[in-house]
Amino acid sequence: MTRIHHRMLIAVLLLGGCLVLHLSALAGSKPPAANAKTAVVPGKTTSSDKTPARKPTPVATPDTPANLIQPETLIVSKKKGYLYIVWDVYAHRKKFDPQRRNSALTALRYAAYIAQAHGFQKYPDYPEARVNIIVFNERDEYGGPRWDSVEKYYAYTVLAKKYTELEITDPERIWTLKEKTLRSLLAEPKGKK
Repeated sequence: MTRIHHRMLIAVLLLGGCLVLHLSALAGSKPPAANAKTAVVPGKTTSSDKTPARKPTPVATPDTPANLIQPETLIVSKKKGYLYIVWDVYAHRKKFDPQRRNSALTALRYAAYIAQAHGFQKYPDYPEARVNIIVFNERDEYGGPRWDSVEKYYAYTVLAKKYTELEITDPERIWTLKEKTLRSLLAEPKGKK
């Protein structure tokens, strides 16, 4: 059998398998492995299972802090000796507006979360992350951001060793930190000692 015939045979078998699965789904039949004894119904317990059913996990809402961070609004670049992170908050610019009361603390909390979740966890060899919270006011004809019209809201330098010292491995813990602890994650501004 030639290589082409072998590949065609594999393709036909895969296509046939997909067709069988599709037709069984359309007919409403269950796959042969599933039956009434092995089927799991959420929220119910079987006679052999004495533990109560698990409560369903809460559904994340758009107000959940981490849900504001969409992958298309985040840019993470590896530079020499640090991570450069840009987060476009155009959709949430009122929440992060520097003129708004307490927006600096909110921005700091998000910057610390982004540095841990999208920086240090993915790239553990980098000692610091520079997080810039910005607004791209305009897009070009291809939908890309126009860097000449950027509005910079906040810039933070966050150190990886501070997360280690405070034993912060789960980024979700950042939402519960007190302000003083949160500020301790930042690098000291250059020129200050």
